[in-house]
Amino acid sequence: MGTIIVELQNGRRLAFDEVVVLDRENGQWLRCVRAEPSSRENLPETTKYYHVASDVDQVRWRTPTSA
Repeated sequence: MGTIIVELQNGRRLAFDEVVVLDRENGQWLRCVRAEPSSRENLPETTKYYHVASDVDQVRWRTPTSA
């Protein structure tokens, strides 16, 4: 399984295991999930939301390479 890299407009690059595009009345959002415990809540995964038009610069899929 590959990793999804979300590049934000502020220059940060974040890796996630799952990214879903959500269509809302105020535009498209990305729901990004990482399979690690949330630091703020007692949940088994971390979920972040980013507004496509104002937060996201690029989304890339990184797949593992063969040795």
